[in-house]
Amino acid sequence: MTKEKSYTYINNGDSLPEACSKLEMASVIAFDLEFDRDRNTYGFDLCLVQVATPEHCFIIDPLYIEDLSLLFRIFTNPAIQKLVHCPGEDLRLLHSLGCYPQNMGDTEVIAKLLNYEQTSLAKLLDIKCNIQLNKKMQQSNWHQRPLREEQLYYAAEDVIYLHQLFNLLREEAAEQGIEKMVEEEFDWLQTVRYTLEPKTNFLKPGDIKNLSPKHQYILNEIYLVRDEIARRKNKPAFMIMPDELVRFLAESPHNFQNIQPRSGLHPSLRHGTAAEQIQMQLEAIFKRSGQSDLSENLQRNYFSLAERAAWQRRKNRQQRLKDDLFTPVQKYMADKMGANAARYMLSNAWITRWLLGEVKWESLQPPYKRKLVREAAEALKAPFTELAAYEGDYFTEKD
Repeated sequence: MTKEKSYTYINNGDSLPEACSKLEMASVIAFDLEFDRDRNTYGFDLCLVQVATPEHCFIIDPLYIEDLSLLFRIFTNPAIQKLVHCPGEDLRLLHSLGCYPQNMGDTEVIAKLLNYEQTSLAKLLDIKCNIQLNKKMQQSNWHQRPLREEQLYYAAEDVIYLHQLFNLLREEAAEQGIEKMVEEEFDWLQTVRYTLEPKTNFLKPGDIKNLSPKHQYILNEIYLVRDEIARRKNKPAFMIMPDELVRFLAESPHNFQNIQPRSGLHPSLRHGTAAEQIQMQLEAIFKRSGQSDLSENLQRNYFSLAERAAWQRRKNRQQRLKDDLFTPVQKYMADKMGANAARYMLSNAWITRWLLGEVKWESLQPPYKRKLVREAAEALKAPFTELAAYEGDYFTEKD
């Protein structure tokens, strides 16, 4: 595709039906999103949708087109395959909008199973297609209009080459005999449901560990004040008030007038009614915290000698399971499929979470991963009895 004819920019509702009619006629399309997530505006906003058939790309602008139901109907049509690359955040945004795409094929997943070390779209296109993407526009302000020609072309490039890349990777997967694994990955992708966590708790793990319950309450309440101002002004929270200032205000009921010159505070909050309102909110937060039963002391957990001994035994057992079972299994899988593929199918992060009891055996998805682990464990004569005692008889299940 030439630069001049690689895409059609759809920025009015009258043009969308014709574009969707052409997309509906395709058996396979590729899509990608450009969005702004608390970078230039408040929240998680859809800024562009790029959709390409093997012949042409349509760039659809949701900032000009409010109703995307025609497009979403195509995304959810299981008869049309959709090609994507690392679609996690795109799906999170689409799911929040009530759109759940079906029949997706992820080029990144195929590359991981094929043991590619680097699986970014730019790297794979370079390796497989001898195509070099220009990523200069990646950090553009996608919320600002009008969009520049370079931005539109960059957006189009994220999808127009996916068809070629997908076909080449599928051919390689067939040569390696991993088509069934690829299909299981694709089937599993259709079942994943992403959510957006409500903005109610802004505390970090270190705050829970190092701050008293009372201080935690004050800090989170000030974060909530900042978030509400950011929402009203449609600005990212960091542009309203930097974290350092939020934490400074949480230390004691400072006079807001005295800290206004601090760097990073949004200009509209430095004087007048806005500053007075924030001062009143701060005073109200500290007053509520003083009237509560929240402790000003750090919450420490003290364990008896018996509890400490039990904790140490469990920790030793977890390490023994990792050393005796999972590490050899990982090596066995790496020898058969490559180290990168093995890390994707059985990651250290998942092993740690399983040993800590944070996830169940069934969470290792798709099912082929559990089957491979079980086959490797059998070949290595792994300690099934200890595993069964550790967390149910998961290794004897029928996949």
